[in-house]
Amino acid sequence: YLKDKIKNTSTEILNLLRSAGFYFAEVNPLMSENENNSVDIIYNINTGNKAIIEKINFVGDKKIKDKKLRNVIVSEEGKFWKILTGNKYLDLNRIDLDKRLLVNYFKNKGYYNVKVESSYAKITNNENFSLNFKINAGDKFFFNEINFNIPDDYSSENFKIFDKIFNKMKGKKYSLNAI
Repeated sequence: YLKDKIKNTSTEILNLLRSAGFYFAEVNPLMSENENNSVDIIYNINTGNKAIIEKINFVGDKKIKDKKLRNVIVSEEGKFWKILTGNKYLDLNRIDLDKRLLVNYFKNKGYYNVKVESSYAKITNNENFSLNFKINAGDKFFFNEINFNIPDDYSSENFKIFDKIFNKMKGKKYSLNAI
């Protein structure tokens, strides 16, 4: 039981270090039994260098330029002038956020069926990564007829303002923000 617990704790420590950008960290637990029926557990941790995102790539049927998409996401390429930002370090939670930001951006540009099909980090040398997003934007959608179904006991006069809004949206590209 104790060995499994130590192994699980080591994995948790490693995951915490990786979320902080230390992808090359090593955690080596040591256990020694004492005479009084107790144990000492020592975790030897070597963090190594932080994993820097050297390049961010967007592949697939993305329909929008890479430069624009890099401005949409939170992760950043590690450049020498980006001393203070932590966004240049690889972080799985940030990558999940980036995927959500990309989907919302594409949906606001009319690509209702957009999918970020995959995201992965690839080691470019011994300590840096390229971060890759595979995007399928799909077809652009436009608003057609937009109608309100209101109950009979409500006055349609109270909803006339929505008719004006819906008429302005007709023929415009689909957008989450517009909805």
